Amino acid sequence: MSFRIITDSNADVPPEIIKEFDLFVMSTPVIVNGENKLDGQTIQPKELYDILRAGGESSTSQINSFMFEEYFREFAKAKEEVIYICFSSGLTGTYHSATMALETIKEEYPEFDMTIIDTKCASLGFGLVVYLALLMQKNGASKETVLEGIYYHSQHMQHIFTVDDLDEVEKLIEVYENMSSYQQSYISDETLETFKEYLELYNSMKPSEEGDGTEESGSVEESASSDETAGDD
Repeated sequence: MSFRIITDSNADVPPEIIKEFDLFVMSTPVIVNGENKLDGQTIQPKELYDILRAGGESSTSQINSFMFEEYFREFAKAKEEVIYICFSSGLTGTYHSATMALETIKEEYPEFDMTIIDTKCASLGFGLVVYLALLMQKNGASKETVLEGIYYHSQHMQHIFTVDDLDEVEKLIEVYENMSSYQQSYISDETLETFKEYLELYNSMKPSEEGDGTEESGSVEESASSDETAGDD
């Protein structure tokens, strides 16, 4: 029997891949400059990053259980077998909301066959897990084999990211400190220490605002004194 692979927009799957595989992607709510948007629907990634580069603000929400119920119900009505490759539970409550929604839908449709996988992945690392699963399905792999592949790639995916402004590292540490202990457990001590080392180096290179003010004031006073002395002569 055929099965359907779906995911959410946190996977950052390129549009051409979505089109090629007819991938169903659930949009994650985002707030941009105080306005509610849906990632991939009412705002596109490039547009969002252009806003951020221009000094705008954004924050992410999550797909709540009600939204998931609306999505899942359509698949249940169509009697489709579904694999939902989900965003990391270590970064958001998306996985928890999805499992709650599935429980509700199965009360209405007991025969509904859906597997939700917590990838522990994000962004393109997450997207690669989805893409590899789609390739396996296209090449004729069984549902069980695809599930094994998803679990394997999720557990072995390594994420590397860069920032062009070390202020972002400071923000990441603030986010970490506001996480629950469960969420923090998914971030290695080595990674956190690296963040802190970079931040310490960055802060040591930043000029002191008080120092700058004092130096400028001293320079002005010294210049004024020199002018007065020259005038007396």
